[in-house]
Amino acid sequence: MPDGVWRRFLRSVGVVRQFPPPRVEGDAQARAVRGALEAFLARDEDRFRRLFLGGEPLVLADAERPWMEVLVAAGYVTTILAGAVRRCVRVFFLDELFIATDLLAHHDEDQVFSLMLEQVFLVRSMDLRKGDHVLELCLGSGVNALAAARRGAARVLGVDVSERALAFAAMNAAVNLSRERATRPSRRSAGTCSTLLPKGNASISSS
Repeated sequence: MPDGVWRRFLRSVGVVRQFPPPRVEGDAQARAVRGALEAFLARDEDRFRRLFLGGEPLVLADAERPWMEVLVAAGYVTTILAGAVRRCVRVFFLDELFIATDLLAHHDEDQVFSLMLEQVFLVRSMDLRKGDHVLELCLGSGVNALAAARRGAARVLGVDVSERALAFAAMNAAVNLSRERATRPSRRSAGTCSTLLPKGNASISSS
């Protein structure tokens, strides 16, 4: 069946759903997720954008299947038919960071927003020196805090009242900072507080 016909069929059977935040169990899976995203993007940027930004279900090429198995396990995509997947999150690639956010169809008040132009501008114009301490309020996806950590901030603290935002930010930290950690990360939960401690003493908390 021609690929265009497949795409129209898959779009017609796609059902809008609310998905939980993606998650990984440990550094090895975080590295595998990062590797799968990198490989998929490098192989075909257009297909990466069609899936994660355009929301188009994809019939997988053979080379893509191992990467998608990794991403299915982490909750980035879900299988809808044999050999086809659809996204569970949006994924943006910004200055070497893979940032996962909610789908636009997630209409609840705890929606973790997609990256906007002002966030891209802030990430690229951030006046940061190595050794700085950075506080990000209304953390959301954590993109600004993660950019600061990658640039050498001595301490980064991200604060949000939303448990969903904390979960997305923690996942994005695991995927983007795992290679830079000196020790295995620790994530603690006590009441409304969640903390992720990568190298550089970065923290993600609710307040």
